[in-house]
Amino acid sequence: MSAPQRERTMLDLVFTVSRAMQAICLICVIGMTANFVNEMVLAEQHPVGELVGTLVVACIAMLYVLITYLLHHDDKIMYFIPAGGDAALLIALSVLSVKVGKPLSYLDCMALSSSDATGATGSFISSISANFKKNNYWIWAGANKTTCLEVKAVWGFSIALCVLFSFSAIVAALIGNQIRQNNAAANKAKDIEG
Repeated sequence: MSAPQRERTMLDLVFTVSRAMQAICLICVIGMTANFVNEMVLAEQHPVGELVGTLVVACIAMLYVLITYLLHHDDKIMYFIPAGGDAALLIALSVLSVKVGKPLSYLDCMALSSSDATGATGSFISSISANFKKNNYWIWAGANKTTCLEVKAVWGFSIALCVLFSFSAIVAALIGNQIRQNNAAANKAKDIEG
């Protein structure tokens, strides 16, 4: 005999949609950040801490999103846990968004060259490597228009993830509260009957 399934509400649908949107954003962030770190490694430079941190947090967040969605789908989760986890990821992503975006906000991608030649970023970096600190990733973003837009997209997706995780934290807390109220009402009805 299986346990009775709880009735699905609009909040469950919103939670599912927000998890799907988070997964899409995280896939984009992971792909673009990994590509950018790869360009740094191919140019024989040390990857920048902010971008490596973004990649690590995005990978952990992707695993967390998948696990919590599967547990939600099977009704095996206490919703105050994902509310707290989403809030923690919101804080981590907010810090990373500020760290990554602070120098990028002043960079005008449209004013850069749109050279699509292979190795354009590596050539740019090797030509000026003596003139900059190797941890200034925003100089890497200035290599060409494509690279600049890619890094700004990582920043934009990080901001979108902050909004999505704050939203899903609220929704998870509301679902948890709704379940708690339903259980309290069911227990009260049992006490009255028995």
